[in-house]
Amino acid sequence: MKVLGKTTIRKYHHSIWIYRWHFISKSTRIHQGSFGIQDSNEAFDRWGSVLTTGDFNGDSKIDLV
Repeated sequence: MKVLGKTTIRKYHHSIWIYRWHFISKSTRIHQGSFGIQDSNEAFDRWGSVLTTGDFNGDSKIDLV
């Protein structure tokens, strides 16, 4: 979270896990302050502005990158 004057900017990605149109787990919120995420929030850094999905590691599960 970054505070600029009286404006608070929060950058995060919110994931809802769905399998065959059924919710399979609670949603997950990932942001630059999350455990394992490197760096920190900066103004206008566009973190999380581009995301895609696919089976990138060959485990037959969809990955979010």
